[in-house]
Amino acid sequence: MLRVIISFVIALISVTTYAEDFYTKVLGPTACFIDYKSNEIEIPEEPMNVDLPIQKVKYLLNKDLFGYYDLSQTYSTPLQKEAFKETKEYAELFENFNQIYESTKNTKFYILYNLYDNSAYDLSSKSFKFKIGLNDYNTTSKAGYFGIGGDICLSYPTSKLNIRKTLTRSGSDYWFDQYLSTPSISSDVALSIERQMSTYPCPLSLLFIVKLDKVSTEQRTIDFGGYVGRSTVTNQFILCKTIGLYVVNTETNEIISDLSSILTSNQNQRNKTTKRR
Repeated sequence: MLRVIISFVIALISVTTYAEDFYTKVLGPTACFIDYKSNEIEIPEEPMNVDLPIQKVKYLLNKDLFGYYDLSQTYSTPLQKEAFKETKEYAELFENFNQIYESTKNTKFYILYNLYDNSAYDLSSKSFKFKIGLNDYNTTSKAGYFGIGGDICLSYPTSKLNIRKTLTRSGSDYWFDQYLSTPSISSDVALSIERQMSTYPCPLSLLFIVKLDKVSTEQRTIDFGGYVGRSTVTNQFILCKTIGLYVVNTETNEIISDLSSILTSNQNQRNKTTKRR
C-alpha cells in the first residue's frame, strides 16, 4: 500500500513539474495572464501579482495615476490635482506607480484562445487560417491588428491577416471574421489538430505571447436604433505586440505546433524587397 502511495505522489509531482516546465519554457517564469473574457489582466506588483480590470490597465499604460488609484473624483479639477502633487502621499504613489508601469512594460503576457470548431486545414497552402470573430466596434481600426475581445488587440503580419466583414441583421454594424494564416504545418500534425478541434470541450488553444504596447483612443459612429439613433462613441483599445504563437493542448500542457515564425513574415518580405533593389 505504501509503495502505491509513493508511486502516486511521484506521478503527481512529475505531472505538476511538467506543467510548470511547459509554461516556464515557453513563457518564462514571470509571464502574466490576460483574461479577455473576464476583462481582467494579471499585473506584476510586489509582493505578488494582482488581477486588475482592463480599464485600470488602460490608466496605467496612459500614465494616468489619478485614474489608476481611483483619485479622479477626489481631485476633480486641475488645481486640486496640482496641489495633491505637492504632497508626500503623491510622491509615494508616484514612485510605486512608475515601478508598476516599468515592470508591466517589460513583462511577457499570454492569452489563450480556444480552437473548438475552427477552420479546416488548407491543403493548397498546407496551413490553417484560424478564425477569430467579433463585432467591428470591439476591435481597433488600425492596420496590422486584430481584436480578440475585452478591448485587447494583437499585432499580426498584415500579409497573413485577412478580415471579412458581414453586415449584421440589425443593419447597423458589422461582424468581423478575422483569419490568421499560419506557417506550413505537416499533414499528420494538421490531422491531429483537426480531430481535436472537433471535440467538445476542445483541448486545443492558440497561445499568444505578447507585450503591452499602448492604448489607442478611437472614435466611431454607431447606429443604436430607436430614439437614440446614430451616435459617436469613443473606444479605447490596448494594443499588444505579438512575440510568440503556439497551438497548445491545455489538458496535457503540450506544445502541438510552434507558429511563431509567421510573426516575422512582413519583415522577411521587406528584406527580400530590399535585396532585389
